[in-house]
Amino acid sequence: MEKGIKEKIFPEITDWFNPMNKYRYAKVKDLTYKQWFWFHPSAYKLLNYGISVIGIICFLPLLLWLFFRGNYVLMIIPGILLVGNIISLIKKLKNQVAPNSNFYDFQMREYF
Repeated sequence: MEKGIKEKIFPEITDWFNPMNKYRYAKVKDLTYKQWFWFHPSAYKLLNYGISVIGIICFLPLLLWLFFRGNYVLMIIPGILLVGNIISLIKKLKNQVAPNSNFYDFQMREYF
């Protein structure tokens, strides 16, 4: 992300190499929404894994409903989407970068 955009989002941050551990390990209720979203690992996990979980929750009942109704041809579409979401979730769980990853590490933090 460009430095100007980062400075607009967080004008108080001057050291972009800092891992911001004071927010990473803070209690969620003590953080503002912006601090929670960018710095806390729970926000990253919620959005990263939650997208696949929501897909599974949406397509599984539809698939079961079509199965019990006897619409086997129509089961192909939600079946493919369900399998895709399950595979995506498994890949995300296998390829976890670090247990305490957050959006700041991936989008804003400078490492060198």
